[in-house]
Amino acid sequence: MHQIDAVENVGPKCIFVPGNHDWNHSKSGGIDAVKRQQDFVTAALGPEAFYPRDGCPGPVTIDLAGFRLLIIDTEWWLHKHEKGLSSCFGDEATTVEQAKARFLEKLTAQIESAGTLQVVIAAHHPLATHGPHGGFFDWKDHLFPLTQLADWLWLPLPGIGSLYPLFRWHVVKSDQDLAGKTNREMVRQLKAAISHAAKPVIYAAGHDHALQVLQGRGKVGYVLVSGAGSQEKSSKVGHGNDTFFAHVQPGFMELDVLDNGSVFLRVIEQKKNGSGYHTAFSYWLFEK
Repeated sequence: MHQIDAVENVGPKCIFVPGNHDWNHSKSGGIDAVKRQQDFVTAALGPEAFYPRDGCPGPVTIDLAGFRLLIIDTEWWLHKHEKGLSSCFGDEATTVEQAKARFLEKLTAQIESAGTLQVVIAAHHPLATHGPHGGFFDWKDHLFPLTQLADWLWLPLPGIGSLYPLFRWHVVKSDQDLAGKTNREMVRQLKAAISHAAKPVIYAAGHDHALQVLQGRGKVGYVLVSGAGSQEKSSKVGHGNDTFFAHVQPGFMELDVLDNGSVFLRVIEQKKNGSGYHTAFSYWLFEK
């Protein structure tokens, strides 16, 4: 409700993109949950405020001045329970694997047909991240692992606490993390589809509750992780060789796509004293 309140009267068009929490936290009943979320959002903001619809993966294509926005639901791919097949693909796909293949065909076709338009892909799960979903754990995770359950559980467990990061990243391998088998396959397939782009693509996501600007590889020009829109939840973040910017602070990102194809990025953060917002980072992603 806070997100709806934030955008309801500001003017610009808003689109909600579902993720794992909307799919009942990746549990059974996810498709019903995401449809209820869709109904809730569209009742407040209109039918074009929620994409992809009806528990389908997309891609939803929106062509705007100078760029093509492709919206996909990555939780559809990762979800282990019931998900839309016949309702999303009709007779084109009767199994999950057929549906994934059809989705990738459609995504590849929309990327290829964009031509010289700048392609921006919006999804929930990132292709890269240096937050917890990418394997980053700080000293608090090692010394006070119970704070993962509740912020106030500051019970020191040195040595034992280090088992949690190791267990999560090397044993459990949740599909909500980049280490998960299904997640790794999804990332591989999405990158393969993106490789058909005429020029480097911008991939914008959330999932980790921080702000990251990462250099991509190949036709993935940049990965933008903008999951810090709420003051109620944040996640730690590290740095990699691909990091241009990484902060844990409430904020969002803004892209300006110019008529000549140049793209300018601003990372807008809340000031630490809470008195307003400022541009914490700006960069020409593509300049002509």
